[in-house]
Amino acid sequence: MKILFFIEPLISRDNPYWQGYFLFHHINIIIKSLEKEENKFYFASNDAILETIEYTEYKNKIEKTFLFSQKELKKYSFSTLEIEKDFYNETFSNNDIEYYKKVMLDKFDNETFDLIISFSPVPYLKELYPEALVLNYEFGVFSREPFPITFFLDPIGPGGYSYIRKFHKKILKKIKLTQKEEKNFLEFLEQIKNIVLKENPFEVKIKKLKEKYDYLVLLPLQGSNFYLFDPKKDYRTQFEYLEDVLIETSKNDNVGIIVTEHPSEKFLNSENLKYFRKNYPNFIYIDRMEENSGISQLLLPYVDAVINVSSTIGFHTLLWNKKLITLGKTHLLEFSDSDSVSKLEETLKQKVDFSKKIKLLYWIIINYAIPEDYIKNKEWLEKFIKVGIENKNNLSEFYNPIETPEVYYNYFLKKMLNCE
Repeated sequence: MKILFFIEPLISRDNPYWQGYFLFHHINIIIKSLEKEENKFYFASNDAILETIEYTEYKNKIEKTFLFSQKELKKYSFSTLEIEKDFYNETFSNNDIEYYKKVMLDKFDNETFDLIISFSPVPYLKELYPEALVLNYEFGVFSREPFPITFFLDPIGPGGYSYIRKFHKKILKKIKLTQKEEKNFLEFLEQIKNIVLKENPFEVKIKKLKEKYDYLVLLPLQGSNFYLFDPKKDYRTQFEYLEDVLIETSKNDNVGIIVTEHPSEKFLNSENLKYFRKNYPNFIYIDRMEENSGISQLLLPYVDAVINVSSTIGFHTLLWNKKLITLGKTHLLEFSDSDSVSKLEETLKQKVDFSKKIKLLYWIIINYAIPEDYIKNKEWLEKFIKVGIENKNNLSEFYNPIETPEVYYNYFLKKMLNCE
């Protein structure tokens, strides 16, 4: 089997080495699991990333690398962000995709692939290699302690949990749990919650905040200049995004907005904190909370809702039965309770039927959020890819249970308990 790792050659987020992490973690796991004589590994990226391969432990296992320059990739736009948005949202013109296909075809020089693993939207590769299975690979719904690390291998698209977005209705229709199955799943969820709540560092602070506010809403900020952060308004920075949300919600003086930063974009220094606290009484930033890993997922049990564009925290609302307000062109719209903050208090007061959300969470955990240990399991991963290749023309049936529910529940809880 010929396997191509396509690490986006376009330089994203003003950092040529930004995607280097994939080489040492994500790709390293896959190669170790699929390493055998009949499998050949190929890499495509820019010069910065391909140079970094020299520092990996699998460098001698690579059959060939394909180098793409910014000059040849930015023919129709100078902006990486705009190009990636076009490919992600499928708003590209016919000329644009035909140009990309030609560039790829010339570079690959008639080479064919059976499996393409990508970390960005690649519609041009899907058209060029219709017989290949194209999987988008990234961290899954759970990736920070106390949860086990999970990944997704999505045949539809990247980062936006594209499979869920495309087949949301079919997923819900397909899931029919018996009373016993539902009972077991709900008990499993309660055990997860108890682990998260145990010695939670924010419990005391939240109790004090609830004396001041009738409602608390979590706003997990993200990284700017990235195609997956695609809100309705054209914010240049997370500062602009935060301030706009605070302006929109400031009329609700009984609603506190708890703000957390993304590790990749920290801007709430002492001066900015002073500014937001002075001008927006609903702004809440808990000092020193960055000392805790997975801050947002630890705060989520205590809030009433989450405001989000495309962060995985949106999926965690399914676990805690919290309301979700989405502000972008996002996969989260399929199960959000509102797409605007203009009527925030009204959204917070409305009753929500969480039964459909629970069914979706069940499917994500049992079928989609693949634990790292399973990716590392040669037999499991080979079977996943084999079945995936067989079902690539029938994607609505692409996923099977990762494991039997009972075995999976025990595994998941054991991993969480070992994190404590």
